[in-house]
Amino acid sequence: MTQPFGGGAPDPTAWTASNAGPPVAEERSTQAADLTRVDAITGRTVAGTIKQARVDADIVRERFSDGCIPVRPEIIAANAKLDVLVADIPDENFAGYYQDGKIYLNSLATRPRLRMTLAHEIGHWWDSAVMGRRPAVSTGSDPSRHRYVRRSSTDIEDAYADEFALSLLMPEDLVRLAYEERLPARVIGELFDVSTESARNRIIGLDLI
Repeated sequence: MTQPFGGGAPDPTAWTASNAGPPVAEERSTQAADLTRVDAITGRTVAGTIKQARVDADIVRERFSDGCIPVRPEIIAANAKLDVLVADIPDENFAGYYQDGKIYLNSLATRPRLRMTLAHEIGHWWDSAVMGRRPAVSTGSDPSRHRYVRRSSTDIEDAYADEFALSLLMPEDLVRLAYEERLPARVIGELFDVSTESARNRIIGLDLI
């Protein structure tokens, strides 16, 4: 079952706060990390993870999107046959999470945050269910609410999903073109229907500033 953003009351039998799992996203370290450091659990480096996330985001966008800009993650999810369930959760720290092939979203989150969170959880789905890199249970990251993903490699799966989300919603060639036109982060964010902070994070991640 899929409930569109703002598309009426969710089916209470599909998802309620009592069965939603961990409701609050972890606050992850924003300190710079050694990009060559290897995660003890996954064997992945931060640098390799970022590079792979960008490649994967381009593949998913090309395969499942309708070609529109701003990219519509809900269309990608629908074309990928993903179940996306929404419910009203009165917790501003909780935006969504992915588990067992389903994506859960908090319909009370802002539109830019919902879009970024959905893209993030699509990244967890692709990384774990499609590519089989690791089984994932995400508790709802939001890359628009913290600095770029160069953080401790213990967060390697969320680092992947963060970079995937930014790359999925903001194609590199278009971001570079917008930046070359000297558009400010606020305007770039509006072009891609993301927050100013997300746009700034993408610009920083591409080493444009």
